[in-house]
Amino acid sequence: MDIWSEKWNYKPEFIGGVSKQTKDDFSLPKIAQIFDIEPLSWNDFEKNIIKKILESSYCVLEINQIKPIKVYEEQIIILSKDDYDSKIALGPDEAGRCSNGYLYICRNEDQVVFIHNLAHELSHLLSFYSLEIKERGKRRFINMKQSGYSIYGSRGASFYSGLNEAVTDLCAKLFLDYFLDGNENLFTRMERKNIVNYFSYPYHVALIETLIFPEEDDLLAYAFFESYFTGANCFFEILERRKPGLLDILKNMNASEESALESALVIGGESLVEKIKESFEK
Repeated sequence: MDIWSEKWNYKPEFIGGVSKQTKDDFSLPKIAQIFDIEPLSWNDFEKNIIKKILESSYCVLEINQIKPIKVYEEQIIILSKDDYDSKIALGPDEAGRCSNGYLYICRNEDQVVFIHNLAHELSHLLSFYSLEIKERGKRRFINMKQSGYSIYGSRGASFYSGLNEAVTDLCAKLFLDYFLDGNENLFTRMERKNIVNYFSYPYHVALIETLIFPEEDDLLAYAFFESYFTGANCFFEILERRKPGLLDILKNMNASEESALESALVIGGESLVEKIKESFEK
């Protein structure tokens, strides 16, 4: 389904000699539903929330002069817990995933968790990505090259994956802040507080907020989000100038809680680890 023709920053990388057919096939990004699943029909709450969060994400990006891509309803699939756990999930606690241009979200009676998962996976979908395509005879090898800050290297290596999950959580928060501002009567005060303070990767978020945003540096903050969506290097360049050596540590921080705390230990010792833990507990 060629519905991503508006993906303005799609940059496939062809490795070695490839045929004209392969170049034509990947000249535009394509989405593919590859799982044997039974999508659930959206209920009224889900229809309303999906519509409003999509609109909010577009507004946030346009306000910040970042061109969003159009996301279609066909790309958002809600599944039962059994179907999600058995056919989509990569881990025991996972409830949302972005794969091949689709969002797979586990139906959840906890509205806070459902809304966060939707906004988090939408952030992944909207972020910059590119493919690496190789060809050998009649076989084509297609690898994800870059998604947001995550860069995938040879032999399954990935870099900046922890940083990428932190910014994805923070982008989801931006979308949800805007969404809640425009829908003041939709939730109670406590529900609103829980929605904007729920994170999939709280230690990573606390670490990045502590390291990058303590001085309220608008230039660095804007570069942080712009680079995530556009693939530009401006955030890396500014951070390396202002905090030499920090990128080398963030490069190898993965998405586990342990890795976030280990990175905090290297950067600032036990005091920073305790600060990150305390921030999470609040």
